[in-house]
Amino acid sequence: MTDFFPEELFRHLMDNLNKGVMVDDSQGRIHYTNQTFREMFRLDSKQLEFFDFSDLTAPEYRNDLLTLHLRRLSGKSIPRSVNFAGIRTDGTRVQLEASVSMLQSGDKVFFLTILKDVSEAIAASAVYSQNRDFEASQRICTSILDSIRVSHRPDELSKKLNFLKSFSEESISPVDAEMVVQEVVGFIQKMDNSKIKVSVSIDPDTPRAMVSGGLLRHLMQNAVRNSLDALGEEGHISIRAGFAERSDGVFGRNCFVHIGKWVFIELKDDGSGMTEEVLKRAPEPFFTTKNRVKHGGMGLFEVFQGMRSIQGYASLSSAPESGTVVRFFLPYEKKETVQ
Repeated sequence: MTDFFPEELFRHLMDNLNKGVMVDDSQGRIHYTNQTFREMFRLDSKQLEFFDFSDLTAPEYRNDLLTLHLRRLSGKSIPRSVNFAGIRTDGTRVQLEASVSMLQSGDKVFFLTILKDVSEAIAASAVYSQNRDFEASQRICTSILDSIRVSHRPDELSKKLNFLKSFSEESISPVDAEMVVQEVVGFIQKMDNSKIKVSVSIDPDTPRAMVSGGLLRHLMQNAVRNSLDALGEEGHISIRAGFAERSDGVFGRNCFVHIGKWVFIELKDDGSGMTEEVLKRAPEPFFTTKNRVKHGGMGLFEVFQGMRSIQGYASLSSAPESGTVVRFFLPYEKKETVQ
């Protein structure tokens, strides 16, 4: 901010706009929202650390928004505005019209989203025009972007997201969790880690998950590699699978899991663990504490982004000398009840 336009005045203007304003990064992590945005989704400022924008988007719209995101990163033309359904923290929906701008300066990428609640207009089947002051709102909001630090290397990031999207476009079909777990065990054994002990626990009543099997296997292998790196030459990895019901919505520091029932697969190691600062940054693209020649820092980023693309969620928890736990939450196969 400048002496002519102090930050206090800027925030006052933002909080008094009748549209939601959000700034996020290439990972979807939210850095700023105004008061209207938080009211739209019934969020308070303390809850924001558990969310990214994908968590607030209805599942059936996520792939479409991901496609637009990839087109935007690659410089292709996209619609000036898009309509979709958002999910509030209480599970209710809100119909939204969004305008997104990407600003790139050197190796930094920012996304500015302005949201308008169009629920009443849709409910009344009214024809509404595009909001004429979107551009004016964008010009006001861009002044906050200079103070936000976000990810880098947009070209490489775009390639990685396209790679994940190609996996997620596979047909969704029932996948047996036990079969996936056994394949993970086989993968560990093939990595020639004879001193790594593996234990398995699978609930026999676990339903099949409805996912892209190829993508799930790829993401599980990423998580396994991360555990093996943390363990070194010896240690223990435990793998669990079962059926879980979330009633509170929030699970873990690095994700938000919607209320409901999920197939879960948990991968836990007894390695060195992560500090709180490393844990916060672990899902970021290109972040690594290891040798950058061998480790590109994309493994856990792929896990988090890939799970969202198949309408699932990942969570990460860790502490120094306490190991690391990665959990995969997957949509499950719903069998019709015969009357």
